[in-house]
Amino acid sequence: MRALVTGWFSFEGMGATAGDLLSRDVVCSWLDRANCPYEIALAAPFAGGVDLADVDPNSYSHLVFVCGPFGRSPEVEQFLARFAHCERIGVNLTMLESLDVWNPFQLLLERDSSRTARPDLSLLSNAPKVPVVGIVLIDSQPEYGTKNYQNSANEAILHFVGTREIAAVRIDTRLDVNSTGLRTPSEIESLIGKMDVVLTTRMHGSTSKAERNRCTPTTGR
Repeated sequence: MRALVTGWFSFEGMGATAGDLLSRDVVCSWLDRANCPYEIALAAPFAGGVDLADVDPNSYSHLVFVCGPFGRSPEVEQFLARFAHCERIGVNLTMLESLDVWNPFQLLLERDSSRTARPDLSLLSNAPKVPVVGIVLIDSQPEYGTKNYQNSANEAILHFVGTREIAAVRIDTRLDVNSTGLRTPSEIESLIGKMDVVLTTRMHGSTSKAERNRCTPTTGR
């Protein structure tokens, strides 16, 4: 017995979401508990699995498709035909056709279909949380005479953020034109106050207590 775990994350450019990946991890945890060996088919930009186009279908006894809308198309039917000998299992799917018309799965634990609806499987995920980091960068302000310093400091922050698994949130403190959709000082202060850490090259003399406690200044105004 060997399973191949697939989903829209197995096909390049198919819009795989965080929910797809979280649901996949829940299914994989079930397979681990069942002592069922499996492989995960992943397409770019995801890495670490097998390439769906290169696998030998005869290496698997079960095909699991996880999460998302699922309906008939030439590509889907070709994919299913490659694994016609497998026990096909659908998990957390929104079935786009009535099951009376089309159901290619021997076992279907759908999210919603013509017969039932269930909570989204991603709600069972226990994925570890990562720090939420606010990024507040100064733009070009030559009146301070520190353009090169500002650029290098901004680049250092962006490089650091790019090498860590964090949830980075860009925060623009400029209010005449705001690139992040913020409109008032209270909105900016409230957002900063929700961050675990703030990395900034734009500290203001009128910062709130929350911002002073959370921010690491590099240069400022």
